[in-house]
Amino acid sequence: MDNNGFNEYTPNDPFTPAPPQTERPYYRARDFRAAARKALQGFWLMAIVVTFVAALLGGTSQVSFSVNADVNYEFDSTELASVPGADESVLAQYVDWMESMNDRFPALKPLMAFLSVLAAVQLIIGGPVTLGYNRFKLHRLDGEEAKFSDLFSCFNRFLDGLWMRIRTILQVFAWALLFIIPGIVAAYRYAMVPYLMADHPEMTVAQAFDRSKAMMKGHKGELFLLHLSFIGWLFLSALTLGLGGLVVSPYMQFAETAFYRNLAAGNT
Repeated sequence: MDNNGFNEYTPNDPFTPAPPQTERPYYRARDFRAAARKALQGFWLMAIVVTFVAALLGGTSQVSFSVNADVNYEFDSTELASVPGADESVLAQYVDWMESMNDRFPALKPLMAFLSVLAAVQLIIGGPVTLGYNRFKLHRLDGEEAKFSDLFSCFNRFLDGLWMRIRTILQVFAWALLFIIPGIVAAYRYAMVPYLMADHPEMTVAQAFDRSKAMMKGHKGELFLLHLSFIGWLFLSALTLGLGGLVVSPYMQFAETAFYRNLAAGNT
């Protein structure tokens, strides 16, 4: 067994499902928050800066859905007709509304262009940045040196990170097509994938998905309750026009990392 509580593992071995996690101690959400505060003590400034940069580069959320708007809003009837099953009257009304917004607020065009480019950058490099950010959090939580450079330490696994991001979006989206609840459940089922890949560089994307699915069996509700426990903090953040998020975001992220460490410890 390695130092992180996993069974001995080599990249050439087929995935072996995790055994029942009967030995994992149960902790409540407040315990994970306490672990996060302990890790962040005297480290808040660095955590805020790294979390902000990671968020800007798409590295703080495993699943992100972005809508890239066309900043020109130039449509015609042939474009409308090319949309399978489209209701042309509805689409036409939408196009008219977009064009009117474009006329009323021309200053939005460069903003939308910037957001479109940013969304594309986040999709492309968000995966490896996510792995680096999780490595940064794990280092700090484990009492090791956590550095800003950790954020970019996984670009040697660029393709793995990109495929991790794309596969997560596809799988969650596929379940969400059935209904919103299955999509949320799928997101929690694979929530440990970036932690596993950051913690075990030899692990493939497919192995990480299988391992996360096994680890989260019976524990998705615990992670959901942990996230729900921050609702008051998120409300206060909204009252500060999002500025409070600079503190709340690393707090939540480190609490989730503590959840992973606790879950991994029982995976013996």
